[in-house]
Amino acid sequence: MRDFIALAVLLGLSLTALAQDPPRVQVDQSKIDGVKAGTITEAHATWWGYDKEDATKAIQAAIDSGVKKVVIDNVGSDWVVAPIQLRSNLEIVLNDGVVLRRKPGAFVYQDSRGRLRGRILFQMTDLQNVTFRGIGSAKIVGEELPYGIAIQASTHTFNIEGSYQNDPAKKTNSKNISIVNLTVCPSGGDVVRICGCEQILLDRLQAIRGYRQGISITGDCIDLKAVNCKFNDTAGSAPMAGIDIEPNYDSARLENLVFEDCEFVNNELSGVCVSNNSNMAASITFQNCLIEANANGGIMMGHTSRDETDRPGKVEFIKCRIVGHKVPAVTLAYHPSTKTRVVLRDCLIDNSVGSHNAVTLSSDTPKDLYGIEIVGLTVVENDIARDPVVFNSRYGNSLVNPIVKDVAVKTATGETRPFDAAKFIRDSAPNPEAKAFKLKLMDKRTFTAVAKKGQWAGAGIRFRNTTDYYVNARVGDRIPIKFTNRIVHAFDDKPLEIIVSTPTVPNVQRLKLPFKQSLEYTLEAKEDGNYKFEIQARGQTVTVECAAPGQALSSSEKLYVFGCSGRLYFAVPPGTKKVVVEAGGSLREESDCALLDPSGTIVAEAKRLAGSKLLSAERVDAAKPEVWSVEFNASKLFLRLGDPIPFLFSTSPTNVMRERAF
Repeated sequence: MRDFIALAVLLGLSLTALAQDPPRVQVDQSKIDGVKAGTITEAHATWWGYDKEDATKAIQAAIDSGVKKVVIDNVGSDWVVAPIQLRSNLEIVLNDGVVLRRKPGAFVYQDSRGRLRGRILFQMTDLQNVTFRGIGSAKIVGEELPYGIAIQASTHTFNIEGSYQNDPAKKTNSKNISIVNLTVCPSGGDVVRICGCEQILLDRLQAIRGYRQGISITGDCIDLKAVNCKFNDTAGSAPMAGIDIEPNYDSARLENLVFEDCEFVNNELSGVCVSNNSNMAASITFQNCLIEANANGGIMMGHTSRDETDRPGKVEFIKCRIVGHKVPAVTLAYHPSTKTRVVLRDCLIDNSVGSHNAVTLSSDTPKDLYGIEIVGLTVVENDIARDPVVFNSRYGNSLVNPIVKDVAVKTATGETRPFDAAKFIRDSAPNPEAKAFKLKLMDKRTFTAVAKKGQWAGAGIRFRNTTDYYVNARVGDRIPIKFTNRIVHAFDDKPLEIIVSTPTVPNVQRLKLPFKQSLEYTLEAKEDGNYKFEIQARGQTVTVECAAPGQALSSSEKLYVFGCSGRLYFAVPPGTKKVVVEAGGSLREESDCALLDPSGTIVAEAKRLAGSKLLSAERVDAAKPEVWSVEFNASKLFLRLGDPIPFLFSTSPTNVMRERAF
């Protein structure tokens, strides 16, 4: 610094002069006239002047002039801009050292109803042949908006889209769009959002501190190549991934998406998120990429395709490094397509700080999983002995003809331990008993109490989503029931709804269960039979307390028990030779569950359930009715009872319901 000051003195410059802002640049009318005459095809934005407070007009005028190339020069101060409108057949060049800075307050507006809305810096709709190029250290700097998450999440830096994306007959795509050698940090919303594009090049783009995503792909994307890019440090508004490939309509095409030598580091969700809502098969490749230290996992594949397709697809990771994740480095949660391959080839996963298995495969659908290929995988582990790859079956699904080979674990001591891929494949194969599992068809008119006297119970058992609660009553009975809203999410403060049906009339009453409160309700029976309470807990949980001798909980699919420990009881009808309970857990929020016989002895159990497991036992005397139970420590636990046992759980053995003949 002293040398710089000395040089300034030698040149006759005062320190005051050095600290001054650059003067306003005057309009160069002769150059503008040359542009209008067509003799100049490369224009500099400074020809239209430069205003330190707001340089939008100069840049917009240069773009609107129609030249093929617009250069933004380094004038020694930031170019402060409001939203810029681009056009087709245009190259914009930011010279070395240029900082394009969003103008505070220019990216929020009020709509006709007085609501705040966000604006995008560079909007590209149905454009062709657009290049945005940085030279040297050129960058775009956003602002920290004080207007709330919803506003800031929509103020993307680049929004590249087509038209009519939900209508295949009308939709059009932007084509031949390039963003080259540019740093964006921070960015409101996404650094890049794509919804309807073809022939996209991202070269040396540093997408740092995106507020919602580094890059989002929400619709058609065909022939995209990203090379030497960084999608790092995303945080602010969900999802918060480095890249989120999540088309939001079923005809979206994801074809030939290639990411080479890219980084996905320190994002609040995951480095790579694939949630393909389209019915179309995808073709996505990540090669030689670094996926590191993301808060909720390295690679999250929510769903690879929504439905079956005749066109083969792939989601593949080739020679990638996935390191430094405390949760599973790679997860697959939904994979119903038989034609889409999910590939890990020659990858390295450093799982030494992880608390879970490195690769976890599952699919929350009864369909089997096809196309799994894990070849040449090395997993670096700490001192915990655990398999590098696990499969958590749900609904009895399985892996069909997976390719798993050359998988090894390197321990903290440098030892290499081979993975028994053959055993993994055997253990993940179709299970005939799980495939045969089914629920009993039930008629609530047949439910009746097992005992003559019940007991007050249910305070500690929390149920989530929609649960049907049945109470058996006779004319004149007055049965007190206590419903309590046990919160999970503080933001969901609206009352929960409970829909009451009599034995003969559906939906006769709607009860409101206030936020974080209890509702003490008295069932006054005016007819004999079973009264139904449809408890709609949404994302919260509800407990039900009652002393009726005939009361039980059911669900149309599976009983969802959340964040509690306890015991639930059920009636086993005579003639049942084998008791089968399906207990399902959730990845990262595992549960323990055990099956107990009438004496209270554990006859089957499962620890740390992340998928589903059948708990079963043969009965000693199948001729008599019995009351069995499940005991659990649940984070997220899903329970089903197999036919011929009625799918009815009760909070006490004296409160159990059974079926009777008419």
